Amino acid sequence: MKKIFAVLLIGFFASFLVACADVDSKDIRTSGIYAEIHIRAQDSSAHVLTRLRTGSALDNDTVLLSAGDQLSASVSGRSVPLYETESQGYGGVLDNVAGGSEIIVKLTRMNGIDAPNSRATLPKEFDITAPAPTATYNAGESITVAWSPSDSSNTVSVSYSLDCREYDEIGIPSGAAYGRTYSIADSGTHTALIDEILNVVGTQDKLVRGVSCPMEVAVERTNYGTLDNALTKGGTISAKREMSVLVSVTP
Repeated sequence: MKKIFAVLLIGFFASFLVACADVDSKDIRTSGIYAEIHIRAQDSSAHVLTRLRTGSALDNDTVLLSAGDQLSASVSGRSVPLYETESQGYGGVLDNVAGGSEIIVKLTRMNGIDAPNSRATLPKEFDITAPAPTATYNAGESITVAWSPSDSSNTVSVSYSLDCREYDEIGIPSGAAYGRTYSIADSGTHTALIDEILNVVGTQDKLVRGVSCPMEVAVERTNYGTLDNALTKGGTISAKREMSVLVSVTP
């Protein structure tokens, strides 16, 4: 799970590297801040990732906290500060957080209007019961994923990610990485064809046949929360829980 979270963290912040400039928070009103808050459960810990910008488009400026402005996250009366990351976001970890807990993210201003009440509820715990770790699959077969407990009132995303590449003597990869995600009702089960997972447009000719490669199967639940009323520019806050298992596939 740690590796998965690291990849997600890199992907989350990399998508914003096209921002054209930075703006100090002291030079902008709370109403002019667009907030994107992502909460991810990793085992019993909740990782909070926050990005502040001047708008929703990718070419908008990044807002950097200054002049004593602070971000923090709390659950059940426990609070942790969110510190600046290398990618100009703000992150922190809340430990020992149970599923169903409400997490609150607070923006505190020294000379402006606070935004103390952005909140989302962490999805409850579940386990992947199938497939078994190290299970193997071949082209032409199907794979069934099962998890428990299910939640018929909600939806989940089930993703399959694999890397069927070989490397030459100087470390140059051949073949291609694959991935397919399905958004479905949270029924507790999903079946997919291996050939359908591999049938990614533009990559079939690069597929390395007859070579076993690892495939990560992940089930993710997402709850969307509400931003503080002071953040009138808009944004999003979501809380996610992901469980995964690693199997093998031979195209």
